[in-house]
Amino acid sequence: MHATGVRPPRASAAVFWVALIVATGGLGAQKAPAVKRNLDVPYAPAPPGVDAGLLSLDIYAPRGVAERPVIVMIHGGGWRRGDKAARAMTRDKPAWFVGAGYVYVSVNYRLSPAVKHPTHVKDVARALAWLHDRVRQYGGDPERISVMGHSAGAHLAALVATDHRRLEGVGKSLRIVKRVILLDSAAYDIPRYVYELGAGPVMRRMYETAFGASEAAWRDASPRTHVAAGKGIPPFLIFHTGRRLAGERLSRELAAALVKAGTPAAAVHAADKDHGTINRDIGRSGDWVTRRIMRFLEAGKPGDTGAPTAPRAVPTVRFRESYRAGTRDAAKRWMGGTETMRLASFAGKLFAAIGYWTDVPGDDPRPGGQVLVKRGPEARWEVDRDFPGSLRVSALEPVTFRLDHRGRALAAPVSLLLADASPLRHRRGGPLAVWVRGVQDGAWTSVRVTQSASRAYTRAFGFHRDAKTGVDRVFAGTGAGEIYSGAHDPKASGGIRWDPEPELRNPDFNETPFRRVSAFTVANGKLYASVAPCLYEREDGPEPGWREVYRWRPNPGAGAGLRGITAVPGPDGRGEVILGAREQTGRILRVDPARGFDATVELESKRFLTETLGGRVLAGRLTAYNRFVPGKHPVTGSPIHWVTVAAVRPRDISAAWLLIRHADARYEVVRVHDPARRGRPLLVSTRTLEIAPWSDREIYTGGYDGAARGRRNHNTAWIYRGTWPAPAKRAGGTDGSSADR
Repeated sequence: MHATGVRPPRASAAVFWVALIVATGGLGAQKAPAVKRNLDVPYAPAPPGVDAGLLSLDIYAPRGVAERPVIVMIHGGGWRRGDKAARAMTRDKPAWFVGAGYVYVSVNYRLSPAVKHPTHVKDVARALAWLHDRVRQYGGDPERISVMGHSAGAHLAALVATDHRRLEGVGKSLRIVKRVILLDSAAYDIPRYVYELGAGPVMRRMYETAFGASEAAWRDASPRTHVAAGKGIPPFLIFHTGRRLAGERLSRELAAALVKAGTPAAAVHAADKDHGTINRDIGRSGDWVTRRIMRFLEAGKPGDTGAPTAPRAVPTVRFRESYRAGTRDAAKRWMGGTETMRLASFAGKLFAAIGYWTDVPGDDPRPGGQVLVKRGPEARWEVDRDFPGSLRVSALEPVTFRLDHRGRALAAPVSLLLADASPLRHRRGGPLAVWVRGVQDGAWTSVRVTQSASRAYTRAFGFHRDAKTGVDRVFAGTGAGEIYSGAHDPKASGGIRWDPEPELRNPDFNETPFRRVSAFTVANGKLYASVAPCLYEREDGPEPGWREVYRWRPNPGAGAGLRGITAVPGPDGRGEVILGAREQTGRILRVDPARGFDATVELESKRFLTETLGGRVLAGRLTAYNRFVPGKHPVTGSPIHWVTVAAVRPRDISAAWLLIRHADARYEVVRVHDPARRGRPLLVSTRTLEIAPWSDREIYTGGYDGAARGRRNHNTAWIYRGTWPAPAKRAGGTDGSSADR
């Protein structure tokens, strides 16, 4: 570190370009730009005996452009260590900001104990003044300079933007700084931290080393001291992390003081970050803090902190009610339900799994779980099968066998629709059966899987061709975390021969309802299962096994799983990663098998919905009930995944919500609402979504959640149809879709 006079080694150009390629494939849609690097540029002459690098900066700028906005990064390190070329400063940030069209500047300053306050902040002021005078020759716009700092660097960024003396001392004013971003510091009011909020002896010694031992020096070094109206202080965005209670309180107090003085400011709690990751993750694929920073930097007016105040929904998706519970089909059969559990396309038709959990039926019929069918775009929904005695159709999945149970090619593919409709009495244990429907006769057959299973119902089905045996296999994951496997045998009941012994028994099963199998997916040719609280990978072969590859900390109550696991292309384009949604936490994770199953938080759904929609949002932490559904964007036609979510806006209860995930890990919100629907139905959640089998510009989504309304519900299941126009360049013909009646 510089305090010892030893400069840390620089990352090679090759390392920088790898980081550049990775970062620009992530959050935004930038292409890897041509970058000009100017390193170790002196912004002030070094006094005798001082390392010249301490008074220098590094500039990363797009080639061939001019008048680009400038973001200046100030490193942390307790005012006594750190460097502008440290990995956290250069791995992702230059690539991301340059890719977004910014000039990125990383700044050094002299360090303690060789110097004390106010030398650190004076050095930062000199660097800003130098940039204001000269950044144009590096492609930057001197009138659009913003400052960001981490830890001690956040303190210095706040201080240089509030204590007018520092910039005025080098012939400038606070007005040359347009915006300020602070990453997790507690040094905004040093006396209050030391005397009132419990700063320990280690922190006190660090402050004494940097600022001296007097309270007057601490007060002078505190940004809070210098906040006042009429000074031209720029807008602030202040992040604090995890459980750093002093940092949270001091961040909020600084924001409140700024607002009171007439300066736009916001304090944001990054609960999923710690003191290191809040800094390291900026510029990484899917990082929500980076998105928030970019909205703040690019806000339309100076006082806008970047949080939208109105819903942003895809305007071209038009929703109409398709199914309403509490009706009868053309044959006078009752169609009800509290929840639409699953939608599935099979044999050119659309099927819906209906559940009756928490139903209070009164005098209405009690058919048990149901499967409904819609036979075409003009057809009405009708009952395909009632399952008396069952509570729900918990799982519904089409599968197609091309190889039989011995790995031999079939003369023609065999497609089947699988459903779980286990009797309520088997929820605690008993025989496990799967219902199977063929294409030709449309009949449902109950097939025994095993004589005795704990929590004998299937929560999820999977399908995979064993890489060693060449057998197409279907998998049933149960409510107790057991995984059973079967293969096609035309002589077996329902066309599937099931192995009665499970391939996996969940070693974490504890008799609670939530140590269950949530989903299956195939990524990079391997089968994965989400079995709370672990992600398992199947080891193919005649004697298959399952190995734990990723473990999370389960919630103590409801919702211990990782829902909807789905394979998607990785951000670096070199394989597939696995998306999954942690139940009740609101975190969408991206698990990368190529990186030791490293997990990245790609989205905080509750936070995202609140910021995007504005105002209060209830729930919002349960997403991807079953899977991330691949499709095409309604406007651009680019590849996306649809994501279901449970969320309610109190002033808009007749709307439900969907998320769209773009390939670069950006998300947007879609409002599901039928303006022609009478009354104010409480939709609660989009539990399931399916692309129509007759048009790729038509989706069906349905839901409700039986846990709503105190778990007393009736006829609350719903299905809406969403359509959007054909691309303008396509002329003539029709997609065959029509409004449901």
